[in-house]
Amino acid sequence: MVKSHLMMELNLEYGRYLKEVVQALESDPSFRKKLETAEVDDIKSGKIARELHFVDHNVRTKLDELKRRELERLRHLAIRNMKKNWRGP
Repeated sequence: MVKSHLMMELNLEYGRYLKEVVQALESDPSFRKKLETAEVDDIKSGKIARELHFVDHNVRTKLDELKRRELERLRHLAIRNMKKNWRGP
């Protein structure tokens, strides 16, 4: 029960992160157009990621900040789980 609650929490937080990433990408008009015209397979395979080099600098900065926050959240979660499972010497 606790594990399923944790997985649900992880999925909700990760879903929020992905939503913020998509919103940031769509704020760049040229990248939004590329997303709209891209093949579904190119999006699923990650091929569209090649176009990230061409996004506006402000969007790139926003993406970097979102990634930093998500990694920090995951780091804190890992530390919390490690402490909870620590049995000591």
